[in-house]
Amino acid sequence: MTQPKSLSNQYVQNAFTAKLETSNASVEDKLYTVVKHIAFQVNEAVKAQAGGKILVTGGGAHNRFLIDAISMETSKEIIVPDNEIIDFKEAIIFAFMGVLRKLGEINCLASATGASRNCSGGVIYNP
Repeated sequence: MTQPKSLSNQYVQNAFTAKLETSNASVEDKLYTVVKHIAFQVNEAVKAQAGGKILVTGGGAHNRFLIDAISMETSKEIIVPDNEIIDFKEAIIFAFMGVLRKLGEINCLASATGASRNCSGGVIYNP
């Protein structure tokens, strides 16, 4: 199974749920193991990256135990933004993409989308 860029519910269901459901370990042990595994994998994914900071913005950013586990695993500084950023980052990003589109500037990077070139995506409808 290829590694995801982020943990979707489907990936977790396919990769972990069956193993956790059949384990005889206590719920506490299962949760602890998963948190430690996530922290380890985050560190593995970022340790070779340039820069000394990690911006955490997914739902896990609300999980203080997870954030502490990641902090203990990595030498990089963990940054958790305000709840508004965590909870509304997609809306903020799409609004920003809309502004870029309105200005005719690039809002979709080939390096992020897998497209053959950068573009200014989206359609503007004027009433």
